[in-house]
Amino acid sequence: MWLDVLVVTSFAYNGLIIFFLSVLDMETVLKKYLKPKKLFYFIVFVVFLTGFGMYLGRFLRYNSWEIIQNPFNLFSDVFDIILNPNQHIEAWIFTLTFGAFLSIGFWMFKAFLKMKY
Repeated sequence: MWLDVLVVTSFAYNGLIIFFLSVLDMETVLKKYLKPKKLFYFIVFVVFLTGFGMYLGRFLRYNSWEIIQNPFNLFSDVFDIILNPNQHIEAWIFTLTFGAFLSIGFWMFKAFLKMKY
């Protein structure tokens, strides 16, 4: 059991670090094209969109190839969640909670990178 905990935890931590680094790379590239305030809102939007994608994969069991293989069911579910938010409270709670977790984690990651030791 402890090996499973160690493996899953290390994979989750590794995934978070790679996510933070890729968002940081995106931010670096987009600094040339967007003003700081617009860039901030764009990054927050992308992070919350990632939270929604996590919901689609974790609870509705969609994979990345579904957008090509089965786009009508995927878009039908996405539009149903967006157009009927009262019927999909768990989707919105998960998206907002996980998006907030990723946002806070990303801003902390950026702050740690700026620290001088």
